[in-house]
Amino acid sequence: MADLKIFRITASWLGVLLWCVTLWLLSSMPGSTLPEVNVPNADKIVHFGYFMIGSALLANAFHQSTRLSGRKLFFVVVATVMLVGAADEIHQRFTPNRSGSDVGDWIADVAGGITGALIVGWFYGRRRK
Repeated sequence: MADLKIFRITASWLGVLLWCVTLWLLSSMPGSTLPEVNVPNADKIVHFGYFMIGSALLANAFHQSTRLSGRKLFFVVVATVMLVGAADEIHQRFTPNRSGSDVGDWIADVAGGITGALIVGWFYGRRRK
């Protein structure tokens, strides 16, 4: 049984690591290589979705490996996502043809992060009942 728990913890943190590495790689792509999309605020939608996924992965990893639950888990995950989102915006400032420091993108990151944390919290809350 302990082996299964260690596997779940390792797998959950590997998911977070993969998400972070992918974020770094995507943010390192010059703006000129990104596809043109004629949807208003498409970049905000992408930021929201990507950070919702990352937040869910992070919430699951913390849930699997710590005793954090409820509000504490939620606030740790959201604070972490806020920092990662800010770091991503700073990183993009140094990437050719990327705007970076876009407050709208960061707000979309945070909104996605809150949504992902709420979804995981709801899932684990329902599972306990």
